[in-house]
Amino acid sequence: MSELAESVVNRLPTSLRAGVESHWQGYCEAARELGLKPVRHPELLRVLGRVWASSEFVALACVRAPELLEDLLVSGDLLRDYAVAELQHKAAAAVAKCSGESELATALRHLRRREMVRIAWRDLAGWAPVDTVLQELSALADASIEVALERLYAWQCREEGVPKTAAGQVQRMVVLGMGKLGAYELNFSSDIDLIFAYPEPGQIGGKRGISCEEFFTRLSQR
Repeated sequence: MSELAESVVNRLPTSLRAGVESHWQGYCEAARELGLKPVRHPELLRVLGRVWASSEFVALACVRAPELLEDLLVSGDLLRDYAVAELQHKAAAAVAKCSGESELATALRHLRRREMVRIAWRDLAGWAPVDTVLQELSALADASIEVALERLYAWQCREEGVPKTAAGQVQRMVVLGMGKLGAYELNFSSDIDLIFAYPEPGQIGGKRGISCEEFFTRLSQR
């Protein structure tokens, strides 16, 4: 085992070393195939074994996409707390070039993987307090819902027409986060419970002539 690999696993109990060493070797091989050097950041290597031993998700994410760990380090995001509303900005940037539903889903999956790895790493390394972890998990869900709703609503208005009230005002859907999301206390195993609402019934005079109920039901499903 290389000196660098030893620095990753030598702080672990013997029973955990083989699994982490295997992940480390897989990560190094994948990194080299992409022309990347395995990370050598001393603070990261100090906790890497503990983090990977504690989370198969984090370890496999780094093995399968070593550029993810590189990005988190180069950007500095792995080593700091986010400012208020920063996840909203990152989510908006992630979907900015999406032109369809498939691209939107892919962009949101990539965003989720990156930020879940970052949040879990900082939690397991002891770099972030529990309150910050819960708030950032909640902010990630909140931001993902917001940008998905914004994009899908715009695309659906273009496809089916714009829903309006009887007075002619444009209607938009309201998404309410319940439970742990509503309290901004999501944890890693939480589902998100949502309620969808819209102002009032009516007809849309677009291509299909559908009702507002049909429009917002379809939007909720998407």
